[in-house]
Amino acid sequence: MLRDTDGDGVQDPTETELNGVTVLLKGTIITLAVLQTTVTTTGGALTSPGCSTFNVEPGNM
Repeated sequence: MLRDTDGDGVQDPTETELNGVTVLLKGTIITLAVLQTTVTTTGGALTSPGCSTFNVEPGNM
């Protein structure tokens, strides 16, 4: 999750990642049920801020 201040869809060096953003993982377009939630935080392969992950088994969407 990042703050795209110039709206170009590309992270520029001055655009920062956002921690503390709640991300919802929803089901199919028919139900839109919330399956999981997470909050962006520092983490991931590069330990960058703004990362979020979900643990979902294949076929359980």
